[in-house]
Amino acid sequence: MRLTTKIIIGIILSIFILSILTIIGFSFSDRKNYNTSHNRSMIIPQKNKIALTNEPFKVIVIETEEPDSENTYYYFFSNKENGLFINPATTVDDENKLFAPESFTGCISAHTNNDTLILKIKLDELRRKYGIIDEKDVKIRPHSRFYVTVTGLNLYWNMSNVDVINKLNGLQTRISNLETDSIKINSLGDVTIDYCKASVIEPVTKQQLTISNCTAQVLNFDLDRLNNWKTESCNIKVTNFTGSKNANLKYDNSVRGTLNWIPKNKDGEVTLTIKGETSLELKHPSSQDP
Repeated sequence: MRLTTKIIIGIILSIFILSILTIIGFSFSDRKNYNTSHNRSMIIPQKNKIALTNEPFKVIVIETEEPDSENTYYYFFSNKENGLFINPATTVDDENKLFAPESFTGCISAHTNNDTLILKIKLDELRRKYGIIDEKDVKIRPHSRFYVTVTGLNLYWNMSNVDVINKLNGLQTRISNLETDSIKINSLGDVTIDYCKASVIEPVTKQQLTISNCTAQVLNFDLDRLNNWKTESCNIKVTNFTGSKNANLKYDNSVRGTLNWIPKNKDGEVTLTIKGETSLELKHPSSQDP
């Protein structure tokens, strides 16, 4: 065998042996300096509701405070186990007040700007308060990613007119049993409106929207800002649809009232399917009233 061939074979064998030793050594190490992920669950106790603010407001904005830790935390909310629940006040003293479990003390900041209440959830503070992540564990894993599933982030608002901006993805909003002038909501989570009576209902969400057993003079739908929506057993006098692209609308023959299609541009187009006979009235902005 030639010397050159022996050298090449020797180099290949050396690389192979070194690779095997590296794999074996890695398998026995604690891999402190490698990116790893860890899953945790945070359950917020629900005992004793307290009022978060006594200042008057008309609009509520819900968001999270910026994380203050060096490690990367990702928080996830289950729609069915967290939410903003809006109901009429049962007493005069409770009117226009926002309530939360007492366990949120020190973990929420609330301040008003004109007629808007800005509510910031301190998720890092909640995590530390309930010991979800062991700080010693964090120090020995400085490059880790921590995924925290949150349960029990519940807020209760006793309000007549509803105007909500919910910036928490996965936090549902449920509005029930209100008789009011306006229900306006822009949410990153599911929205449910049931057994309400309002002059105007205007919902926006890219998640699930359900409007059931409601009565309204006007229902405004921007189809560019809705994905999954349905109305059930509702009495809506006028429904205004708008959009900038092709939309498909399906109704059964139980629907009554007037549908208005108001396209945003020349590409706005709607296809309407109605099962059976109906007294539904269809209007387009170019049509003229008799």
